Amino acid sequence: EEDSYEIITAPDDFSAVREALEKENIPLASAEVTMIPQTWVSLTDEQSLKDINKTLDMLDEKNIPYGVATATYSSLAEAVLKRCGIFGRFRFLLTDIEYPMGKKCPDIFLGGAERLDCRPDEVLVIEDSLHCIETAVGAGFVTAGVYDEAAEVDKQRIAEISDHYLLSLSELSDIFV
Repeated sequence: EEDSYEIITAPDDFSAVREALEKENIPLASAEVTMIPQTWVSLTDEQSLKDINKTLDMLDEKNIPYGVATATYSSLAEAVLKRCGIFGRFRFLLTDIEYPMGKKCPDIFLGGAERLDCRPDEVLVIEDSLHCIETAVGAGFVTAGVYDEAAEVDKQRIAEISDHYLLSLSELSDIFV
């Protein structure tokens, strides 16, 4: 029986992976490039990094525990948080590995509440996607909808059903006054 491997990579890196396999004379039996739609907070510019660190500092000063629950691939989420220098600040990182149903099912949010040793009504879920907010609201979480240009079409509904609506994460401190 032959060994087989699954390599998951960003679509932009697919050619480099294929070339590396060919260089090592490893046959490529099949390949599939899949795009997974997602929304995320961009942490690539200096101001975004300052804003997120300021937010995390505020939570630390108030002794408010926090973690990350994402539908992003585990390896990608961890790499981004490490590259931004904030990975070690979170109590946990919940991903598609533990919760393959993503955020259409409340399990990932409930797992976060469990790791925080809190009930859902004691946890603030911060989201920029309507279906994620609907899931969190349906499971009894307090929610903060955050504006995202990619979800402009859902902006009004997000604002209506969220307990709080923020134009940016920098406004989060207003909730904890």
